[in-house]
Amino acid sequence: MSGMSLPARTATPPLVSAPPPASPTHRNRLTIAHILLWTAGTGIALTYLQAQKPPPPEALGFASILTGRNEDPKIVLAKLQQEWSRQLQARYVVGLWFAPLYGAALAGGLLAIGQIATRRFGFPVQPGHWLLLAIAGVFLLLVAHPILRRLPISSDGAICVAVICMTALLIAVTVIVREPLYWRFLLGLASAGSLLLTASLLSSTFLSPSIELLPPFLLGIGAIVAVPFAALVCLALDIADRSRHYDYLHWVGIAVLLGVASQYFAIGGVSWYFGR
Repeated sequence: MSGMSLPARTATPPLVSAPPPASPTHRNRLTIAHILLWTAGTGIALTYLQAQKPPPPEALGFASILTGRNEDPKIVLAKLQQEWSRQLQARYVVGLWFAPLYGAALAGGLLAIGQIATRRFGFPVQPGHWLLLAIAGVFLLLVAHPILRRLPISSDGAICVAVICMTALLIAVTVIVREPLYWRFLLGLASAGSLLLTASLLSSTFLSPSIELLPPFLLGIGAIVAVPFAALVCLALDIADRSRHYDYLHWVGIAVLLGVASQYFAIGGVSWYFGR
């Protein structure tokens, strides 16, 4: 027995533990519920926009009529009414065409409420999600403006309250969205523009009433106009960045922002065309 050698014990390779699978990023997928929310939001937006239908030309009044023309004042008034009515009608039609954009934004707000109520917290988490909520908030402020005018404050005071709320909303979204940095820059640009508009509005209303355009007002308008162009740059960066994965609602938020900007450019175009 002593001459017998035991078989060599083969070394068992140590068990290599597989790395834990990466937790999948929660991505919202298009469902029937989302389409129903969009339909409901579009219905709400259309109801509000249809209520803004301008009156007939003969019901439009003017504080003063340009004088110095060798025409009957009634004829001059009728021409002004027709021109202004065409502008209002064109703006009204443009608003109706863009109602689905506001419907998508309102659907985003309803989705966020549902996510919070069910404690799922999958929305809003991406920059485009917050764009939807910001646009929905601004739209709701427009809806609430007639209600604010019924309060025991002046018309200018109601406008100031709405603009202050809009500025607070944009600043809050800017603080919440931290990554990517370029989206925070875009939201900060919108917040800065809104803040400048608020400051100039408060100054002209309560401190030094004047019809002149203050420099902060012009800077604020410039910042707001620059936002959609900055959004195009952010969109290009998102497409180029393969390390981040966005769901479809992020892209919807960007599309809604660019669509709303297109609406106001369209309104400016029809106003210029009918006001020539």
